[in-house]
Amino acid sequence: MPSPLTLTELEHAIRGCWARDTSDDPDEWTPDWAARGQCGVTSIVVRELLGGEILMADVHGSHIDGERHAWNRLPGGIEIDLTADQFRAGETLGPAAPDEPYVTDTGVDRGALLLERVRARLGR
Repeated sequence: MPSPLTLTELEHAIRGCWARDTSDDPDEWTPDWAARGQCGVTSIVVRELLGGEILMADVHGSHIDGERHAWNRLPGGIEIDLTADQFRAGETLGPAAPDEPYVTDTGVDRGALLLERVRARLGR
């Protein structure tokens, strides 16, 4: 039986698996801005592996009209946002509410792709 998964292990695995093909904004994604467009798929992976719910909020001050952001509230009530570093100066979040992230259809299930990569990296 594998040892319990720590948040640090999960964060390192997820960050190591982000790529242009898992980003909702592939034209803006770069290795230096790796969190860009990863919030939806990342929140799905975290929920799959740790449970809890996904929170969503509008992004104010974004250059993308109608941009929304997703992160997680774990079963114990702790909120974690592994993609908060994608935001630039002046961008803020509106009120949060439980919701499902909209993941742009690219013909590839990006949530499943990221989950597969993370599980492989973690050996699970």
